[in-house]
Amino acid sequence: MLLDVKNLHAYYDSSHVLKGISLSIQARETIGLLGKNGMGKSTLIRSILGHVHQREGEIYIQEKTAMTLAPFEIARLGIAYVPEGRGIFPNLSVKENLIMAARPNPIGHTEWTLDKILCTFPALKERLNHLGEQISGGEQQMLSIGRALMTHPQLLILDEATEGLAPLVVAQIWQVIAQIKAHGIATLIVDRDWRKVLQYSDRAIVLLKGEIVLEGTGVELLHHPDLSTYLGV
Repeated sequence: MLLDVKNLHAYYDSSHVLKGISLSIQARETIGLLGKNGMGKSTLIRSILGHVHQREGEIYIQEKTAMTLAPFEIARLGIAYVPEGRGIFPNLSVKENLIMAARPNPIGHTEWTLDKILCTFPALKERLNHLGEQISGGEQQMLSIGRALMTHPQLLILDEATEGLAPLVVAQIWQVIAQIKAHGIATLIVDRDWRKVLQYSDRAIVLLKGEIVLEGTGVELLHHPDLSTYLGV
């Protein structure tokens, strides 16, 4: 098991946000995480990554307990995060943003080289010496994904990777997500385009007020009669 979350509760001060979430992700598996705004999706991600300190329950990454680990220790276990808002370094060049994250995976693979990232995202090749703050929003998103891939993750978490992007860029991002899936990297995807999420997902869960209210394969949820109720569509 790559990731195993059991009976996870999370709090912000006195606010009880996650209420007994259990979630598992196998190697090479793509999981969709759906729900309206404020239902706990980002809190679940931040709890897995160690950014939420008021937690109860169990989190295992590759059979190792992760509840007491710092975020950098979780990253070293093979978890990469593409945050909403991209999180690039504005005062570093595109090339510096990429190479600062480069490292082989735990068994020494170095497939996602700088050259491969630039082949995957040709627009970045033309911007290598530009600062992060000097490139477009779409290019920043490509940079954020490329940087995550250069860590050679076993699990890639994508939080609203297509938010606010032009349709052509959105299409390219989904093509890259398909490539990532084909390469066997497990993914956890949050995106407002729930149809696309379910199209790419092996399994998916839907959150409502910090609890799982629906779960199943992507195809099952795509045709579930209650899906529109929980997503507000």
